[in-house]
Amino acid sequence: MIKKLLIFFIFLMLVSCGYGPEEERSYQEVIEMIPDQYLSIHLDYIGKSPDESRWAKAHDFVSLDTDFYNLTLMNQSDFNFRLLSCTYSLKKGGNKNMKSFYSAQELEEIWHGGTIFAGESKTKFNSYTHSKKFSSNVLYKKYTFELQVEPNSSITNSFVVPFLYNKNN
Repeated sequence: MIKKLLIFFIFLMLVSCGYGPEEERSYQEVIEMIPDQYLSIHLDYIGKSPDESRWAKAHDFVSLDTDFYNLTLMNQSDFNFRLLSCTYSLKKGGNKNMKSFYSAQELEEIWHGGTIFAGESKTKFNSYTHSKKFSSNVLYKKYTFELQVEPNSSITNSFVVPFLYNKNN
């Protein structure tokens, strides 16, 4: 019981000290998926170039100013959860030239498995955002997930992660 209270107060501190998504590029949030079951979200800005040891994409970050991030999801609950989908939207402009929906199957490939087991975490390395039109923008990624609370019972919910883009900063 004391351990659970201590964990709760640590989460409370993290939430109250979290970064505002419009003020900092790195972002932290702890969400309560269901009572006393938490998901910790850590978005870490890594700079204008990717971790090249983990980079295998065709995106030309040298010619097109780009901001790179690592996104870590920590399942601090007693239940497994599975990523079901991810939708993208932009603060400014439209999505016409970008893929804006990822299915559960696509997320399994991207995240090297779509299930994050109780007490474990997964990191998506080298996520990026850029803009050809605007000197700054925000890419919002809305993840929908399923929390498997019993073998034949689950709860669906979602969270949004803001990826800030600032040209040449």
